[in-house]
Amino acid sequence: MASEGAKPTQSDLAALEQAFAADPKSDAYQPLAEAYLALGRFMEAMVVCKKGVKGHPEDPAAHCLLAKVYARQSKHKKALDELARALEIDAACGPAHALKAEILLEQGEMDAGAEHLKRAADAMPDDEGVREALRKWGIDYEPPSPAPEPTAAPAEGGGPPQGAGPPAAAPEATAETAAPPAPVEDSAGGAPGAGGATPSPTETAVAGPTGASQGSAIVDATSLTVPGTQPVPGAPQAPGVGAAPAAAAVAPPSAEVVLPEGPPPGYGVRPPVPAPEPAGAAAAAPGTVAQPATPPGGPPPPAGPPPLAEDDDFETGTGPIRVQGTKRGGMRSTLLLVLVGLLGLGGFGVWYTNEAATKREIARLLKEAQKELSHDSYAAYKQASETCEKILELDPDQFAAHAYLAYIDVLRWGEHGEGDVMLQSAERHLAAAKAHGKEHSHLIAAQAYYDFFKGNEDKAIDDLTAILERPGTTSGLLSGTLGIIQMWAGRLDDARKSLIRAQELSPGEPRILAALAELARRRGRDAEAARYYENALNFDPHHVDSLLGAALLIIENDAVDNARAEQFLKKVEEMPGDQKSPRQQAMYHFARAQLLYAQGKTQEARAAEEKAKMLLPNNADFASMIARREFRAGHYDAAVDAIREAIRIEPKRATFYVQLARILLAKPGGEREAIEALEKARAQLPDNVDLLMLLGEANAKARRWDAALAAYEKVKALKGDRYGPALLAIGTLERKRRNFEAAKKTLTQAAEAFVDPTGKARANLELARIAIAERDDAAARKLLERALRLDPSLPDTYFFLGQQLAGDRRGRATAKEFLQIYLKRDPSGPYAERARGLMRRL
Repeated sequence: MASEGAKPTQSDLAALEQAFAADPKSDAYQPLAEAYLALGRFMEAMVVCKKGVKGHPEDPAAHCLLAKVYARQSKHKKALDELARALEIDAACGPAHALKAEILLEQGEMDAGAEHLKRAADAMPDDEGVREALRKWGIDYEPPSPAPEPTAAPAEGGGPPQGAGPPAAAPEATAETAAPPAPVEDSAGGAPGAGGATPSPTETAVAGPTGASQGSAIVDATSLTVPGTQPVPGAPQAPGVGAAPAAAAVAPPSAEVVLPEGPPPGYGVRPPVPAPEPAGAAAAAPGTVAQPATPPGGPPPPAGPPPLAEDDDFETGTGPIRVQGTKRGGMRSTLLLVLVGLLGLGGFGVWYTNEAATKREIARLLKEAQKELSHDSYAAYKQASETCEKILELDPDQFAAHAYLAYIDVLRWGEHGEGDVMLQSAERHLAAAKAHGKEHSHLIAAQAYYDFFKGNEDKAIDDLTAILERPGTTSGLLSGTLGIIQMWAGRLDDARKSLIRAQELSPGEPRILAALAELARRRGRDAEAARYYENALNFDPHHVDSLLGAALLIIENDAVDNARAEQFLKKVEEMPGDQKSPRQQAMYHFARAQLLYAQGKTQEARAAEEKAKMLLPNNADFASMIARREFRAGHYDAAVDAIREAIRIEPKRATFYVQLARILLAKPGGEREAIEALEKARAQLPDNVDLLMLLGEANAKARRWDAALAAYEKVKALKGDRYGPALLAIGTLERKRRNFEAAKKTLTQAAEAFVDPTGKARANLELARIAIAERDDAAARKLLERALRLDPSLPDTYFFLGQQLAGDRRGRATAKEFLQIYLKRDPSGPYAERARGLMRRL
């Protein structure tokens, strides 16, 4: 549970690699795996750890270290399997209990996680990481003091007791194996969500004598990290705040078959380079993915779609690509040289040398272009474009260069707003690359984005899905592309699955992390969005979309101090103009306008907002954010007008209809109008789960119980009987109808069905409200405190805790603090007037 050590230098790493290579069966695997882990090189760390486990199968430290590698990649099931093996070997293994506790607590398994954390404290009572984890999760536990060791009476003469041997050697220290809590599993120093940031005094509800838990603001003013919240499942760790961006995307684990995303083999070769070929193996064609070897006498591999162009060597850094040859290559070279000598054709040798040099230069440029693409910045796209143009000067028909340029130009046109000239360039490179009749992941991604921006979203999604469903095919680029397009199309549940998969394959990609943050915002999960933005900025502190998104997130959550948002916007402002795309420049002015509105500078804000609209007219996101701003101010009619404008611009975006319905539901007497809007939206999107869920909520608010229940049952039919949100909604409906036993049963199922802490927290909050109605104050307090630990960002938890403590003379100060936090987070919420009334009486 301690933090990772400093990153090893190149010389340190070389020494560790040499030590391990000299004796792979020794303990040298441990420091080498830790070094790879500190550098974010998960694939190498996993390979070394597996060798360590193989060489030391009965050493729990080996299993713990492998579990740590899995946990850093959010492969929690594999991590838990390794930890189970470690605890089979040594049931009191402190690091194993500590890491298992961390994983379980982050997944919301509070009781089991707390038990393992206590066992870790028993095994390692002086470990500061364990003590910090106990404080972070609000677990009040002090490990028992060890019993004093009996001392034998000294023999006469003061010597050692008779029969005593030499003093026992101190046990050898084991390598640290517990992974730190992912700093923002998406956050500072790690991955989105530093989960354990310290709440500020003004935002923390201090537990009083009653034992109430702590809470914190939804967005801390000094950091995007949401204090006290759990790291986002699936997020990687990153360098600390202010650290340099990650050098390159981490290669996917070796156990997976990678869909290649770079230049084909055959470049950068000094021909001829004869290499031995395994007996019976056919030489792989350049530009293809290697197929599994056919057993002797077995059938040939089945025919399938053309293989994709390979780029794995460039991503993993395994060295220069070599063309596979046979012994006949040397003979061929000899014959050619004899022929040249006989005919006196010295020019052939010159040509041959120049051709080899050209290929090496193309290989270098392709690798450079791929590295630039990994940064996902407008400036990097332009630089990669220039690099690819240099390649085409050397070889006008070079396949990978056309594939890269197609991808770059489609994004510069459709996403960054560069206009028809860039569209024509994208179409030209798409045609040139497709003329080769081969597949390349950047070409596939380019075609999908092109189809989407042209209005063919179904084709884009279906084509990508079909490719990714091929047996043995994986690609971080294509999974991310699919997730982003699904998000833009309003298919939020599918988008989350695709983006999480992309993140597993490419843990350090700012584009994927920023997309996950935007997805969380669209799903109304601002705390999760904050952690993802934080992590994206840890990997690349200059990632423009993350800077702008993070700034808007802070402003929209009414943070008391917007200094952090100002810092982000200042960083964007100071970037040279050619490093920001037309869309990003418009977004900057819009974000600045929202900051000025929050600061009460209305005239300046209007001017900045108009400039943004002029640079990027008919932008649906602008209209949606204006609707949110008006809604927060209680201007419901203006909010309705703004969101209807967003719907006019993008009529197929389901989240806009959800936003409209939420505004109408908050408007006094707006239930029926909300139901009408949702029914109209369902005509276009009949099986959209978000619309159905909100339709149930609107009917419930209008006390049309049967219609509400029918909507929720429709959701269960689409998503399955264990779909947490539907179970939570049905349980809440039964509570409102005072069918408490049915409600408790369904809400308990909901708490078990949810994976994310927020869902579990909401289920516990509803169970607490039933306990309050049944006047079971002790149960209500316990459930509310559990909800607060699971997700401190939910405003209603603070209100009900404040209400419960207000009747206790000893807890009034804490009650007042809870109520203040509620009013700060939701000043016009459903319990705002009751909270103010309680405050006046305290």
